[in-house]
Amino acid sequence: TYASTMLLSSTSTNNSETNSVDSVLMQIIIVSILHALSQHVLATGLTTQTTGNVDNDEQGALLGLEHSLFSLARIGGPAIGTAIFSFGGVLPVEMACGSIDVLTTVFLSITLGRYSSSKRKWP
Repeated sequence: TYASTMLLSSTSTNNSETNSVDSVLMQIIIVSILHALSQHVLATGLTTQTTGNVDNDEQGALLGLEHSLFSLARIGGPAIGTAIFSFGGVLPVEMACGSIDVLTTVFLSITLGRYSSSKRKWP
């Protein structure tokens, strides 16, 4: 009876671990699909906005630089994210992403503020 009790308890533990792993795997798949969809929309919007702000003869250089940066982000992002995740779990990844978001917002606010004020001065 002791052996059968241990066998049943180990089976139920394995089922709960399997359900937990399946749940986490499903969450990762859903987040990955949403990320891929939003990444495409954001990249297309960024490309549309930037090409509209440069002359026609500069659009090729801009698109080349833009797509090079997208490629570097796709190559280096997973490696950097994995290294940060292995360092301390989810919290450092969240902190790094939040810091990048805040710095990007501040940079764009300053840059767009200068651009809009200089655009007003020039007819």
